[in-house]
Parts: sequence; structure tokens; C-alpha cells
Amino acid sequence: MIGMSSKSYTQTSNKESKGTTEIAQISAARTFKHQKPKLPTFSGNVRDYNIFKSDFKHAIEPSYANRDAITLLRTCLGDKPLELIRGTGTDYDAAWEYLDAIYGDPRFVSDIVT
Repeated sequence: MIGMSSKSYTQTSNKESKGTTEIAQISAARTFKHQKPKLPTFSGNVRDYNIFKSDFKHAIEPSYANRDAITLLRTCLGDKPLELIRGTGTDYDAAWEYLDAIYGDPRFVSDIVT
């Protein structure tokens, strides 16, 4: 402020606050609310299994413990896949091994596709 008159300081200060306000208004105008992504579902179609598995693991594993993840997995499965993993109890890894054995086996997938 040395060498700056109070008038020019006030003008500079007003320009800075005006610029800050404009930036805040632009930022507010650009923001919009996103819906939370829905968890993927799997009904038993072999062609959809790998995508389902990849999407589910990406969305759940970084944030949830295995005990919570198995509960979420059950909510994402259709009747047949859900029935198939009932015997695994709360073992998340065993559920995936079982689903992989049924829906992820390349021989089974190729038979379905052809």
C-alpha cells in the first residue's frame, strides 16, 4: 500500500472482490448434483458376468469389508445366482469362487455364446 492512494487501493480492492464474486458465481453455475451410481445387478446371463464382476468389485471392494461386501453382493444377484451362493454363508471369497466356477468358466461361456 506504500505509494498507493486510498482511492486507487479502494478501486483495486473492489476489482479483486468483484473478480472473486464472479468466479464464485461461475463455479456455482457449473456445479450440479450427480446421482449416486446404482450397484450393478446380475441375473444369470453368462454374457454379462465379467462386466458385472468388474463393476461390482470396483464399486465395493475399496470401501467395504468382506462381511459387508457379501451382503451387498446378495442384493445385486438375481434368483438363480443368489440361490447358487447360499451355501457359502458369509464367505465373500468363496461366493466369488463359486460364481466364477459357474459363470466365469471359459468353456461354459463359449458353449453359451456358440
